[in-house]
Parts: sequence; structure tokens; C-alpha cells
Amino acid sequence: MKTKKLITVLSSIFLSSSLYALTAPSPELEELCEDDNPSACYMVAMNNYTGIFKRSDPEKAFNLFQKACDLGDNPGCLMLARYYYTGDGVEKDLKKSKDILYELCEDNSYKFACESLDEITEAEEINKKMNEEQKNLHIPSNATPEEIASLKGMDKDIYTSIKAKQIFEKEEKRREEEERIEAEKAASKNKN
Repeated sequence: MKTKKLITVLSSIFLSSSLYALTAPSPELEELCEDDNPSACYMVAMNNYTGIFKRSDPEKAFNLFQKACDLGDNPGCLMLARYYYTGDGVEKDLKKSKDILYELCEDNSYKFACESLDEITEAEEINKKMNEEQKNLHIPSNATPEEIASLKGMDKDIYTSIKAKQIFEKEEKRREEEERIEAEKAASKNKN
């Protein structure tokens, strides 16, 4: 239940951020970003993140979100916190994610940041409790999802959903890495 709520909060952040930045890329917008306009940097970052108007470039998006955040753009900071929270294209760093959200929440009373920070903290507490319970249960490594769910006192469908999400995320990262490698190969062929 808490995981679903956290995903809902993070999704609402992404949706509100995406709607704000659905602007076709333009040289003028990129120039404004180069001139340190935080909103322009955020919009260019979202274009690179979503891939709606051009091919997605998560690394460039991350750097532009970082710049937007450094320049004081709250939605840019939220997206930066999201990157660190999910580990999309950067090393996962929950402390950095929480630090960014904490600063936004404290300094700006930014509603989404405060909600996200509360949800992350709550999710961490639940995960910690579940890990402690799992250690106490002595679950065998070859246990089926149904057996694990039963030992944990969970509904097997919930446990299976959690495991499926973890497998999906792992596969998505593998696919993204393959795409990055293919893009690098194509870029090196074009140079030759």
C-alpha cells in the first residue's frame, strides 16, 4: 500500500513536471538555458528526458536538471531528486535524493518535495522492518514466491507484484544499457 502511494506521488511529480515542459525544443530555448535561465534549462531537460519531441537523452537531461536546480528551479530539483532516487542513468543515491527534497521542503515549503520526502522516509522504514522480519524468518534461498509470501504473512499476489516490479526494473536497466552501447557503436561508425 505504501509503495503504491509512493509511486503515485512520484508519478504526480513527473506528470506535473512534464505538462509544464511540453514545449518543442528550439535554439532560442537552449540559448536561454546557456544564459542561465532556470525555467529554460528545465524545459530543455524535460525535452531530453521525455523524448517526445526528439530522442530521449537521459544523461543530458540529468545535467540540465542539475543546472536548473542549481539556478533555483524547484521542478528541476524535484526531477534531480527523482534521478537519484531511481538511479536512472546515475548511481542511485537515496541520501542525495532526500537531501534535495529536504532542502526544497524546508526552504520553499514545496508541497511535492515535502510529500515525496515523507513517502520515501516511510518506505525506508517499511523496507527496514521487512528486511529484519525476513532475517528472523530464515527463508530458504530456493523458496517459491508463495512460500515466501506465506512466511512473511503477505498476500502472494502482492509479493509477486513486488518481485515482478524488481525484475522489470532490472530488465529495463539492461535494455537501456544495450541501447546506450548501440548508440555509441553507431556514433563511432558515423565518425569513421
